[in-house]
Amino acid sequence: MTAAAIRSAAEAGAALAVRAEPAPGREFRIEVEFDAAHLAAASRLYRLSNGSECLRAAYTADSAYRLIRTFKTVTTMAAAAVEANYG
Repeated sequence: MTAAAIRSAAEAGAALAVRAEPAPGREFRIEVEFDAAHLAAASRLYRLSNGSECLRAAYTADSAYRLIRTFKTVTTMAAAAVEANYG
């Protein structure tokens, strides 16, 4: 492989790296299952909760970015609800 071939392949790959707008009307969903009901209840305090079963909380978002941020918020809330001396 020559330097010219590597450069050509790198330029072709870089040309594909463009920012695209998200597809309109797409909805992303995540459902988180916990091992204790009080953790699921704590995570459902987040305003975007769609409710769910006793040990689960479900969330939807209009972008993957927002869904990831929601997941981080929900898991942080659940972690804060863990009892210090469990059992």
